[in-house]
Amino acid sequence: SVVVTEAMRYLGVPYRYGGTSPIKGLDCSAFVQRVFSSRGIKLPRTAAEQAKVGIPVPLYDLRPGDRLYFAIKGNRIDHCGIYIGNGLLIHASGRHDAVVMSSLSEPLYARSLVAIRR
Repeated sequence: SVVVTEAMRYLGVPYRYGGTSPIKGLDCSAFVQRVFSSRGIKLPRTAAEQAKVGIPVPLYDLRPGDRLYFAIKGNRIDHCGIYIGNGLLIHASGRHDAVVMSSLSEPLYARSLVAIRR
């Protein structure tokens, strides 16, 4: 997917809360927003707002390039990433201080996935 190819270019970019710069650092929603804007798709700035945009996708129909939204700390959406296939997502992660790949089967992500959008 062109979205996945674009997203992979950001691997290793520093994570920064509230950050919107691919040099100084990005947060999770700025990362998703940037990847999609390069494909001509405009998304809102926050993960919660982004989750309201697009077609809802059930987990069994998950495809590379789909957007993933998580409620990690509570019941509101507070994290997002992009599915890249093989059970993996790419996301700007505060836990890892960078844009990294993680497994969707990691308990943290498996239990907190609340929305998939295409």
